[in-house]
Amino acid sequence: MTLDWDGDPELKAIRDDFVKSLSDRSEILRVALSQLADDAPGALRDIQQVAHKLAGTAASYGFPTLTRIGEMIDDRLDEIFSSNRGMTALNEEATRAQGYVAVLEAALREGAAGRDDTGALDAPALKSLTSGA
Repeated sequence: MTLDWDGDPELKAIRDDFVKSLSDRSEILRVALSQLADDAPGALRDIQQVAHKLAGTAASYGFPTLTRIGEMIDDRLDEIFSSNRGMTALNEEATRAQGYVAVLEAALREGAAGRDDTGALDAPALKSLTSGA
């Protein structure tokens, strides 16, 4: 069953509320990026939390690409936190995180405009997630 997000006023209001929340998530990502140098583990956890929440909710509102991007980033950061490679791995991932956040923010902007940009899945930063980098 496909939902008519634009034709049903109640659904449109629910989706509009979700879309409005995307700018708050972008702000959390910007703050996390600014803290990467001082607190890589904490900043990466903040990035992972935003990605995890998007992975769990965005498709429900008609944004499957945003969900997929969230899943990819969440899975990668979960893998890093679960590994026993310590601070070296976290610091290396902190460097890559800027690319993840750039893609996630671009997808959030598209979402805020009511669009689901499937082209974002081709971003080089995400390709590194699927190649096991």
